[in-house]
Amino acid sequence: AGGEPQSRPPDAIGDGSVSSSPRNHGWRRGGRRPRRRFRPLHVASELCCPPEVLRYAHSRDVAQIHVRDERTGRAPLSVAAASTVISGKSDGESRSVLEELLALNPAAASAADAEGRLPLHLALDSLLTWEGGVDSILTAAPRVLRTRDVTTHLYPFMAAAVGVAGDVCVDVNTIYMLLRNGPELAAGMADDPPWLRVERKFEAQLQTERKAHTKEVDGLKSQLAAIALERDEMEKELRKEGGQARELIDENAALRAELERLKDEMGVLARIGEEMRNEGNILESPIPCHKRQRESTTE
Repeated sequence: AGGEPQSRPPDAIGDGSVSSSPRNHGWRRGGRRPRRRFRPLHVASELCCPPEVLRYAHSRDVAQIHVRDERTGRAPLSVAAASTVISGKSDGESRSVLEELLALNPAAASAADAEGRLPLHLALDSLLTWEGGVDSILTAAPRVLRTRDVTTHLYPFMAAAVGVAGDVCVDVNTIYMLLRNGPELAAGMADDPPWLRVERKFEAQLQTERKAHTKEVDGLKSQLAAIALERDEMEKELRKEGGQARELIDENAALRAELERLKDEMGVLARIGEEMRNEGNILESPIPCHKRQRESTTE
């Protein structure tokens, strides 16, 4: 329409943040943000104008009540709930603004913006009270009472207790009424949170496994000590047997030497005996007659 490039609000992602890609922000390829159309109803909602002004702006273009802002993805109700002006209004003034916008578009109470935030979350961030229009939003969309804010991950009663940027809450009645309408949301809050229970269970399992491993290690150490002791005994036995073996080797060598000596002596004795036998044979042999005569003549 009017030759303007069509754009869409950025897509919210699961963790409540907005993707930084130019496509999700509706940027053009040149890096420029889309031109925001001037919509009287959105401007009047952001300025929290009186209901009469809102109705007049709506009458000029009835389709505006359903149109979302190109950059924030917010309908007029979310624009008013997130406005910095509404926090300075009285409860009656802020309530009248929100109720007028809800009357024009009740479905906007459950419509999230580009970051996934609902009008109730935005209203609580703006420090609106129960009487200041929070109850009107819940009347139009009761289910949002049980919806966590994708940015803070808090339930509405938690967000009301925390305030903005951790400031002290300004209205205890708002917290009470939010809890009264959804008491089950606070069930078990005095107990450990699930992540802590899981962590403690995991630590208990680790402790059990650690004890089992310690016991096993102690058993292995005992076995290792017994094996080391047995090894030492075997080494002593081997050293003892080695000493005995060396003694036997030395004794064997000595016996071999003695045997060789005895063999030598026996050889000597054998030669002596042979010589003695030879001499005995010579003495016992008879002398021939002619030899005797010669011997006599010679004498």
